[in-house]
Amino acid sequence: MMKSIAEEILILLVLVCSQHLLAAEIQCRPYKKIDQTPVTVDRFAEGLLWKISRDDGNFGYILGTIHVDDPLILDFPPVVTTSLEHSKQFVMEVVPDDKDAIKYSNTMLFADENRLDGLLPANLYRNAVTILARYNLAEITISRLKPWAALIIMSYPPGMGSVMDLKLLEQARINQLSVSGLETMDEQIAVFGDMSLEDQLRVLVDTLCHYEDTVNDFNIMKSLYRKRDLRGMSVYSHQYVFEDNSACEKIMERLIYARNQRMVERMDALLDNGSAFFAVGAMHLPSEKGILSLLLRRNFRISRIY
Repeated sequence: MMKSIAEEILILLVLVCSQHLLAAEIQCRPYKKIDQTPVTVDRFAEGLLWKISRDDGNFGYILGTIHVDDPLILDFPPVVTTSLEHSKQFVMEVVPDDKDAIKYSNTMLFADENRLDGLLPANLYRNAVTILARYNLAEITISRLKPWAALIIMSYPPGMGSVMDLKLLEQARINQLSVSGLETMDEQIAVFGDMSLEDQLRVLVDTLCHYEDTVNDFNIMKSLYRKRDLRGMSVYSHQYVFEDNSACEKIMERLIYARNQRMVERMDALLDNGSAFFAVGAMHLPSEKGILSLLLRRNFRISRIY
């Protein structure tokens, strides 16, 4: 079953940003660690489960999720399962189905003359083949992958089982809650599919060049998540930059901040149908541009539960 495309790639972008370059010029480049003032999260610095309510009495819960199959994370505390039971709706970023899975698979492959082995430098293409072969992909398929698709596949360990959002979806259906999504699959695909080919290549090359570091970062982010440390996750995700970091801000705007605005508008509308349990990636919650701050500006009352 498919997982959220945009969230699959989010943590991997902790180290990876892009800039406009001709494909022939794309090579490995160093990054540097910067001393950064902590991202402003204030009252939303810690916590994963929040209750939101409006003046009309309608309320909901927001759970920050992380797309892993770690048993320590999938062992939900009672307060999470109780909040889900007390809701009429379960709302995740995008509800997976077989039709979307086919659309997703078709979109991942070049349908024109482009080929990944012709776009990447030879040494980096061989590195990509080595990594992607762990996912039981034949090289003939790897060669046809679009750069953003190759990046998504390698975003998580091979053989990963059902992740957090899908476990929650399963429980919501057992509880006979109505189920809906905050986004469509087309909207999620467009986050990366609408990027220029040069930008896609830049992101993929930066990941291939620093792949071991990004794997380590993923483990650190899981540790911060288990501590319910939203501030720590925010700060950690902004600590590395490349010499030209301008396009990184553009990618984060597409991946996080623009989607936050869209999801908040749809959360507000969905609450007209009764209490809702919203499951969204934890990185969407903190900062002044995060979902919780945006809801606060809409005069929602927000309290931390867990």
